[in-house]
Amino acid sequence: MLAQLYHVATSRALVIDTYAMVASLLRHGPGLTVVQIWHALGAFKKFGLSILDHEEGRDRRLAQAMRMHQGYDVVLASGPECRPAFADAFGTSIDNVTVAPLPGSIGCSTRSAPTPPVPASTTFIRTCALPAWRSSRRPSGSTAQ
Repeated sequence: MLAQLYHVATSRALVIDTYAMVASLLRHGPGLTVVQIWHALGAFKKFGLSILDHEEGRDRRLAQAMRMHQGYDVVLASGPECRPAFADAFGTSIDNVTVAPLPGSIGCSTRSAPTPPVPASTTFIRTCALPAWRSSRRPSGSTAQ
């Protein structure tokens, strides 16, 4: 957790695909943008804040105490039809939900154009990504918890 705090404090962007305490519980510096990409392709079922107090969801009081899914500047959804569900699930305005495919899904559709090469003049910024590792899928040597 301390390593995460350091990287978040020194990054200009924090990209997460699950609930992350460092994104929702802590105050961020003015230069940090928090981007929620979620870990699902689409909105095939309800999730996040939209299922509080349901069998599959969390307790509403716990979610409020943990500021669950608060503090996101941008939420990415896989398609325009998913925007309302993602806004509901993350308790944000639909204006904060942008349509963009997950990185792993780019190129999966025959309708999508090939990814163009990155121009040599591109400026990269330091970004901290906190993936949602499941215990059975954690890569060897990973220290993520």
